[in-house]
Amino acid sequence: NQLAVTGVIPLKHATEADVLVSGALASQESNQDPIDLAFLAAAKAHHVFDGLVAGTPVSFSPFDAKTRRTEAIVEQNG
Repeated sequence: NQLAVTGVIPLKHATEADVLVSGALASQESNQDPIDLAFLAAAKAHHVFDGLVAGTPVSFSPFDAKTRRTEAIVEQNG
């Protein structure tokens, strides 16, 4: 009984890796949220962060049922 990302359908010019990176950056393992953990596991399994410059979290807003979103601001390369 564990959530998993089994497929990604990117929109427009995005790639599967773009979606997984964005989802993982907007996730925190410490929250133990099942959706966050699924994105983090998928990003790790697909090695989407290999070769990318590490980012620095600036802010994080956990999932809000009213806005139906999680948001993270990450600084990368200035």
